[in-house]
Amino acid sequence: MKSIRNGMWGFGLANIPIKMYSASETRIIGLDMIDYKPHARIRFLRVNEKTGIENI
Repeated sequence: MKSIRNGMWGFGLANIPIKMYSASETRIIGLDMIDYKPHARIRFLRVNEKTGIENI
């Protein structure tokens, strides 16, 4: 795959060559929070304050 941009990233006396590539595919990474002891997933609920009913 050919890079769409070449350049240098420099700080101080060090220069790092950088190449930028276009994205080839779309990915969605699902990140879940896990409880420490039971290793169960932590859910966040939307709850109406007045009625106490969960909104989906």
